[in-house]
Amino acid sequence: HGPRSPAALSDAELPRDRVGWRPYGRGRLLFWRVMADNWKEGPSAGASDATFGMDPSLDYPVREPPADQPTFGENHAFWIFDADGRYFLNHHIQSIGAYWPLRHESVSISLPDGRVLLDQNDGTNTSEGVVGGAILRAYCVEPFQRWRIEAAGTLMETTQARLADGPLQDARRVMVKWDVDMVCPVPPYRTGAGGDSALAGRFMGGLRYEQMVRADVRLRIGKDPEVRFTATGIRVHRLGPRELSGFSGHDWKGALFPDGSGFNTHRYRKPDGSEAWSEAFIIRGGNIYPGKLVEDSWLTSRQLRGEPLRARIVSELGETLIEGETLGGVFRPLNAHPDDPYGRHWGIHTQAPQAVALCQSWARYRMEGQIANGLLERSILAKDLR
Repeated sequence: HGPRSPAALSDAELPRDRVGWRPYGRGRLLFWRVMADNWKEGPSAGASDATFGMDPSLDYPVREPPADQPTFGENHAFWIFDADGRYFLNHHIQSIGAYWPLRHESVSISLPDGRVLLDQNDGTNTSEGVVGGAILRAYCVEPFQRWRIEAAGTLMETTQARLADGPLQDARRVMVKWDVDMVCPVPPYRTGAGGDSALAGRFMGGLRYEQMVRADVRLRIGKDPEVRFTATGIRVHRLGPRELSGFSGHDWKGALFPDGSGFNTHRYRKPDGSEAWSEAFIIRGGNIYPGKLVEDSWLTSRQLRGEPLRARIVSELGETLIEGETLGGVFRPLNAHPDDPYGRHWGIHTQAPQAVALCQSWARYRMEGQIANGLLERSILAKDLR
């Protein structure tokens, strides 16, 4: 019969008191009300069963929002990094306010020569076990174990340098078709629950978890020959209310290394550049170890490639040093057009005083003798960008 979303389950089938998920009425779950002490973080998170001890229904898209939560939202994101550092694919699919059947998709594909293929669209390709917008569908093949992306359509063609220079007005379009098969070798980890979790929960948006993936990618651009490559990546699932007013910047890093180890960091900045909140994780032996981020770097310039990176995480495993350098990035704005909430903007926009320059990047990281390409997303108030 295929996978079923939480909205398709009967009351009798709803999971109760399983890692904190509570039923909400008939066939609905208030996922975002999970308390931090119910999420099984730490070494015990490396469960050997198929879903790492998680309720499988959590991984499917929500078909209906809770009736008493008007700001409830959901998004899925899939960040894919070519093992050789040539390609970077970023997929983001999110609900659109009260228009719940719709999903807004944002896609960018960075190419070895500095070009970027990108677009934003709205569509209704979300159903049981599938989340999608207009040209993109992501299938939950097996909860917390396997996902698959299928996409085909026209994307705008521009360059990383052009987006770093200012707003993108328009661009020629090219036909692109790609698919990504993902497996999830390590448990998911909840983000935003440590430290001042009220601030993190406001900006992250309710319950949010990430999971490292390994992937096989097939990509064809126009009439060019198909390109195939192996990759690693990070997928994200968020459920709950979100509020970004007052947001002045952040830093997010993560990578999965060849031996199965990995790391993840998050932090938010205050308008004066100091740290407002942070968290970190080390992945080792299939287990998730929460840690404290004691050194990191903010976004300060439009430099896309070759910027040195350094982070230090202290956990029960000791101190872990991560070093690296940026490989490229795609700029887009946040909070830049409050009068145009459904606008489709790319590049750096500086018109609004609270406009944020967001750079979605990839980097090559080194940790304890291992090397891997991974995620680097940073942002800063656009007026402070050099």
